[in-house]
Amino acid sequence: MRRALEADLRWRDPDGYAELHGRVSRHLFDQVRLSSESGTLPAVGAFMYVYRDDQHMADYNSWQQGEVRLTACVPADHPQLLELATFVEGPQSATLARHWLERQPQAFRVCRTTRDGRIVGFSAWLRLSGHAETATDPVAEAAWRHTRATTALRNGEHLAIVRFSVTSPEYPKMSPMEDLHQWRSLAEVARADKSLTWTYIVVRAADFWTPYLTNLGPQPLTERPHVGPTTCAMFATDWRVKPLWAWAEQKNRLLLALISGASSAAPEVEEAAAGEVFAVLSRPEFDHAVRDALRTRDQPGELVRNPLCHSRLAVGCGLSLPEVVRRAAEDLRHLRGGERFHRALTATCLGRGRPTQQAVAARLGLRFSTYRRHLTQGIIQLCDALWRQEMYGTDPTGHPWSH
Repeated sequence: MRRALEADLRWRDPDGYAELHGRVSRHLFDQVRLSSESGTLPAVGAFMYVYRDDQHMADYNSWQQGEVRLTACVPADHPQLLELATFVEGPQSATLARHWLERQPQAFRVCRTTRDGRIVGFSAWLRLSGHAETATDPVAEAAWRHTRATTALRNGEHLAIVRFSVTSPEYPKMSPMEDLHQWRSLAEVARADKSLTWTYIVVRAADFWTPYLTNLGPQPLTERPHVGPTTCAMFATDWRVKPLWAWAEQKNRLLLALISGASSAAPEVEEAAAGEVFAVLSRPEFDHAVRDALRTRDQPGELVRNPLCHSRLAVGCGLSLPEVVRRAAEDLRHLRGGERFHRALTATCLGRGRPTQQAVAARLGLRFSTYRRHLTQGIIQLCDALWRQEMYGTDPTGHPWSH
């Protein structure tokens, strides 16, 4: 009945169908972010089900929930998890599972049967913020090397590894357990703050999983670490470059393009749906870009080349870069002693014209050395405020989905 109604709506009102599909997707995406912990996985399942007409989504999700459930891991579960890891992945993998259970027990989730609570699988969402944490695990070490070689972590950021997706000896195959492991990963990304950068998905059967994972977006790593006799394939996503809401918007556009009649997405459709790609700047690069934005505030040709125009700071918020900077400068007034910093910064860098610093100091009635101290501190405070917004804040609209 559902398929008949959808097909009829697509035929009678293609534009209305596209609008409805987008509204439903956005609503379900918000439910993933806003639901309680107990409701997160059902919300992810509902969101994913919207894309069931995508062949990869249909082939790699069983949509058969009710037989198993995902629960927190408690110390009493550890012996069974290690036994299962040994049986399914081998003793070397079990040794690494023990290592992470000792260091990040909260990262593990256990898959239990709903009938008798029997443990039939487990997975881990490991958080790493330093190189020392990767010792002894070749998979974590490979993830860290890749991060350092591409876009390294900035202060306060962390990467995540989807590790130990242990299901059954018949792996790989689709099952309710695999669904829950996948859905938990998406839920973790959706509910994470901006300190999450890279995620790495680890699989043992690259040939089986590659079509699905690359269709979702993660890119395969060239390096394939070994755990005992097992070769692990890894797939990486940098969420600073394309956040989850941009990924969801892209999936929505691609699916609508496909179901509108095309048998596969044409290259131009892929390009149109790619969405915004964010620039990822180190702190020195970021501060330099802020100073450049102040210097070129009335030079559109220069300002458009500022990398901040393509950062999370400005993209998707509905404001221009000068407006974002001006708002942050206004907020300096709420800091202790911030009024004087705001006055020096606004009079010098955000007002009309380009007065000399000597003229600004005279207009403010300050000794030149005092004015220079206020201006310098104001720029430092402005860079700090914008950096916090880049790293941890939300866009000014308060909405994670790009409209």
